[in-house]
Amino acid sequence: MRKILSIDAGGVRGIIPATILAEVEARTEQPVCNLFDFFAGTSSGGMLVLALNCPDASGYPRPLCSAGEVAGLFHEWGDRPFRSKVSNAGQPIGEMSSENGGSTGFAPIMNHANMVLSELVVAGLISAEERGRMTLASCPRRERDLLAPFAEHGQFQGLVVEHCSTAVGADTAWDEYQLDKDAKALARKRALFFRAIFVPSLAQALKPSRGAKQRQAFGAALAAGLWRRLVDYPVGIEHLVGMMVDQR
Repeated sequence: MRKILSIDAGGVRGIIPATILAEVEARTEQPVCNLFDFFAGTSSGGMLVLALNCPDASGYPRPLCSAGEVAGLFHEWGDRPFRSKVSNAGQPIGEMSSENGGSTGFAPIMNHANMVLSELVVAGLISAEERGRMTLASCPRRERDLLAPFAEHGQFQGLVVEHCSTAVGADTAWDEYQLDKDAKALARKRALFFRAIFVPSLAQALKPSRGAKQRQAFGAALAAGLWRRLVDYPVGIEHLVGMMVDQR
């Protein structure tokens, strides 16, 4: 029986699977790379997979990093990626195009989120200072970007690419809207998606003195405002999905 480890995206929340895998390593007394046959990951999940399979340069038959060490890196470096490149002008998304023209398809929904956040400042639910700290980074990667580390020598840290491809991800919610024209249903799906994926990161900009109820109220108000706007202005989401299969 083949065993597959698949780790989803989540930005700095990649510390959660890293911590779980650290416990797995502690209980089994084996590195994660010895416990599974295939590995897959998206965004921070992909970074975690690569870190857990990167061979030790000394030739010692263990990976360069343990899961516990990777979790420590998320603690130390998790708030630093893209910081120097993202504008602090109060936009909740800092979109950075890749060298060959990559861009994110989330810009339309982020534009609506910008407006709602401004409304929350006016309503006094969040401060202008908190709003100014709410920035998300999006750094799209095309196929050539994914393959760049392997270009010079055909391998990277002992890993060889078996397959690499990019494709536009399906937007089933938008496809359903094209058929039923139910703007409220589409807006509800978009708002729930935004609250689950992006609001936890935006909430990190709130003052530490704010309690759980205030943070939950912020998430609910942002999702509700986004829903109201998207009912009147439905938008589709077009994003690239990259898949890379590496062999050790």
